[in-house]
Amino acid sequence: MRKVAIFTEGQTEQIFVRYLVGVALGWDKISIKCLRLCDGQMSLGGMDLYNQNADVHFQIIDVGGDERVLGVIKDRERLLVKQGFKQVIGLRDMYSEAYVKRADRKVANDVIQAFIEGAQQTVQQMNSPDKIALHFAIMEVEAWFLGMCKVFERIDAKLTAQYIAQELRFNLDKIDPQEGFLRPSDKVNQILHLVGRKYGKSRGDVEAICRGIEQSDVQAMLASGRCQSFRGLYADIISS
Repeated sequence: MRKVAIFTEGQTEQIFVRYLVGVALGWDKISIKCLRLCDGQMSLGGMDLYNQNADVHFQIIDVGGDERVLGVIKDRERLLVKQGFKQVIGLRDMYSEAYVKRADRKVANDVIQAFIEGAQQTVQQMNSPDKIALHFAIMEVEAWFLGMCKVFERIDAKLTAQYIAQELRFNLDKIDPQEGFLRPSDKVNQILHLVGRKYGKSRGDVEAICRGIEQSDVQAMLASGRCQSFRGLYADIISS
């Protein structure tokens, strides 16, 4: 069984990755263990999927902070390789305090590229850089929810792209969420407010969206050319 470790900055990303690997590879082909790292100690995160006949086992770890993802991978890479993990993936949002200090409150491609290049330099200095990949959700993982806008219709049939455009003045069939929104999570909240719901990043809020993700949504977003930051993560997952 192939083993892959995925480190995420928080619970939202962990839940998203859990659903994505199932949609991408097939729930019957994988097993999942979710963990949370706090003060150097691992604890169970729930949401495990046991499958002794799985082709791939994913260990998905919430490290509790965007600035910690790369550092935790660096600290643990030797152990993970020793334990037989063939691939180590990191996922964090581009939006962070460090980003705002450099780019103020706007989507700045030069700053985005500088963060990506800096992270890649750090990866190349590790012991097994060929086994490690760090991905940024630009600007937040919620941009990818917006890029798969059919998921909102599965929460409430009223939430079509046309209705959202009519009420909120942005068209998810046309806009690239990673370029158009500094805080995509705010847009998700605005959309859900249209039907009397909210998005506060709780487990229930995130799962309500992720449960609606289908392979057709993933393929439609890839074909559209939008949310390019998603492509690398998806490619690493399907090659697992």
